[in-house]
Amino acid sequence: MESNVTMLTVVACHKWLLDFSFDNNTNLEDVNDAFMTRNIGGIVLIGILTTFGILGNSLVLWIYLMRFRQSNYRTYIIWLSSLDMVNCIGVMPFYFIYLCFPLIMESKYACKIGRSGSYVITLSSALLLIVIAGDRYRKICTPNKKQLSGKQATKCCFIGLIMSVLLSWPTFVMFGKNAVEVGLNDLRGYRCLVADEYADSTYMKVFQVIMSTIALTVTITLTLMYSLIVKGLYRHRKYFINAQGSIKSREACPIPAEMLDRSTRKSTMTLLAVTLCFILSFLPHHVLAIAFFMNKTFECSLGFSGGAAYYTFVWMVFFNTAADPVIYGFSDKRFRYELKRMCKGIRRGQWSFKARRSERSMRSQRSPKSPHSAKSILGKRVHFSFE
Repeated sequence: MESNVTMLTVVACHKWLLDFSFDNNTNLEDVNDAFMTRNIGGIVLIGILTTFGILGNSLVLWIYLMRFRQSNYRTYIIWLSSLDMVNCIGVMPFYFIYLCFPLIMESKYACKIGRSGSYVITLSSALLLIVIAGDRYRKICTPNKKQLSGKQATKCCFIGLIMSVLLSWPTFVMFGKNAVEVGLNDLRGYRCLVADEYADSTYMKVFQVIMSTIALTVTITLTLMYSLIVKGLYRHRKYFINAQGSIKSREACPIPAEMLDRSTRKSTMTLLAVTLCFILSFLPHHVLAIAFFMNKTFECSLGFSGGAAYYTFVWMVFFNTAADPVIYGFSDKRFRYELKRMCKGIRRGQWSFKARRSERSMRSQRSPKSPHSAKSILGKRVHFSFE
């Protein structure tokens, strides 16, 4: 025990390593196992979120691609789910491996791709949510003005992706192998963090300030836009309930309240829930990441228990990748209908994987034979054709 304490007196940061039974024969793999033990909460969390995220987003992509008609709503869901899927099959497995081998980073390029990929996906999602909020605002609060077409919505999504790549390129340069002096048997490990050549530069601090500014701007923009959207929805609903609504209410949201209740309102509330889930997942992670990168002694001050909590909750940023399909299941009746229909068909051995609309959706498009049937069919079309 005495030799163990003497050997570890040079440990300047991770003093919790003193609690492990290391000796003169301890190698880097042994110390790595100690760090992996600390990271076990994050490893389990990422593993669970990855599994459910792949399963859920696979169903979302298939159903929205094959069973939904073309609309802006469908375009946005497909883009969001595609970004989540890339997270699940590319970024999250990288961080899973990173937490398992925190001191043994063999490839600096794998580190660069994994780190920069996470920034690209996060920024793309944030910019896409702003595009979605703008589209919802135009539909609800300025319905008489020109709306985004399907091609324009897709183009906006592509522009957001390109902008996220341009904003994230510094991460590919600055992240890499970061040497860590373990303080035991002259061992040196390598972590996937800010590369040694940029460790003491101001570039990373400037970059984090820029990212914080973007995060704050996105949060404020989404909050303000959805505040106006929800206010507009409330006015529509109030006007629908009270036929004696004021002229001001009619001018603020002149779309017929019935249509909003059955179509735009439903899709808007679904997208609002997705936006809230993203913000609640992203902001805590960003605050913790800023504390880590801006304060060199932050991790050293945590200890084993504090580090275990940090390396668990910091990865809640991936929570929305698994939660979004659940949101669609609860808030999108058409998606829920198609999912149930698929499960029943598979169980009976009668399911077809061809791209075709559901019977209920097809009935909604039949030509009406009378004014009464026209009204009922219009109601069905509004209910299942989200814009």
